[in-house]
Amino acid sequence: NRSTVCFALRLITSSLHHLITIHLFSYMRKPKPHYQLQCWQLSFEFVPLAYQLARKFPVEERYELASQVRRAATSVPLNIAEGAGRNGPAEFSRFLTIARASIIELDTTFLLAERLGYISTAETDKAIAALDHIAALINGLLKKLRLDT
Repeated sequence: NRSTVCFALRLITSSLHHLITIHLFSYMRKPKPHYQLQCWQLSFEFVPLAYQLARKFPVEERYELASQVRRAATSVPLNIAEGAGRNGPAEFSRFLTIARASIIELDTTFLLAERLGYISTAETDKAIAALDHIAALINGLLKKLRLDT
């Protein structure tokens, strides 16, 4: 249907913008192993969206649910980066598992925010679709790490 096509086009456009941004980011700085990981790139790009959604929460949630969203959102790329910098696949897998758990936490937090009327169903669906994509990339990387050991 039309909304699915529009969403797919926005996702592709966003992904291209994201890849260009990360390419420039990598070019301007000393390359790091995690810069090349698509799960890190997309989770890095997701953080501003999470912050934008958290700003829609009421003032009384600023230090509660909104803070939880910000912490969990930043936890994903931070744990991927830290894991990529560790020694060996076992440690990397552990940090990827923590990043995946933060994605699951965000999923539930956005559903709660929708239920409480802080964000719309469309905003929730967009955020969860992005999170599901990042989680799938993390799962693929975890599978590859298991096969390599």
